[in-house]
Amino acid sequence: MVKTLNKTDRNVTEKKDLLKLNPKWLSKKSEKQLRKNVIEQKKIKLLNAIKTPPAIFQFKNFLSDENFEKLKNILEKYKPENSKERKERPKVNKGKLETKPLFIKSGSKHVVKLIESEKAKLVFIAADVDPIEIVLFVPSLCKFKNTSYCIIKNQKLLGSLVNRKSAAIACIEEVRSEDKSQFEKIVKELNKEYLDGHDFNMKKWGNIEDK
Repeated sequence: MVKTLNKTDRNVTEKKDLLKLNPKWLSKKSEKQLRKNVIEQKKIKLLNAIKTPPAIFQFKNFLSDENFEKLKNILEKYKPENSKERKERPKVNKGKLETKPLFIKSGSKHVVKLIESEKAKLVFIAADVDPIEIVLFVPSLCKFKNTSYCIIKNQKLLGSLVNRKSAAIACIEEVRSEDKSQFEKIVKELNKEYLDGHDFNMKKWGNIEDK
C-alpha cells in the first residue's frame, strides 16, 4: 500500500511516488538528487502525453548492440585513413599501380550528395542527432532513391566507424570483392527492417519510453 505523501515524507523511490511530490518541497541540500529525479519523472510523463510523430519516432528503431557488432566486424577495414596511414600509403604501394582506397564517407552534405547520385550502397544515420532536422529527411531520401540504410544507436558509435569522436551520418559506396557476399547478406537483413519497412515505420506513432 502506498502511503500518502506530505512535505516531510522523503523516502520515495518509485516512479508513481515521485510524481506525487512537488519539487518546491525539496529545498534541502540533501534532497538535491531526489528533486532532480522528481523533475525528470514529471518531464517524462509530460512528454509521454504527447505522441511522437513517425518521422521522429523511427529513430527509436536503432540497431541492437549485437547487430551493430556484426556490421562493425566487416566495416572495420573500411575506416578512413588517418594522417599517418595516408603518408605511408605511397611507400607501401611503391612500384605498384595505386588505386584509391575504399573507405566509409561521412559529413552530412557529402553523404546526401552520394545518396542523390545513387552512389551510396549503405547509409548509416545516428539516432541521437540534435537538432534532428539534420538527418530527419534522410530515411525518406534513401527510400526514394532505393538506397539501403540503417539507424545507429548514437553518434559516438557511428564516429567509431570513421575514426572520429562522433558522426551524424555516413555511408559506404563499395566493398572489396572478398567482402561482397557477407556485405550483401547484412544489407539484405537491414532492408527488412529499414528500407522495406520504411512505409510502415512512417505510420507508427510513439512516445519517449517506446523503443
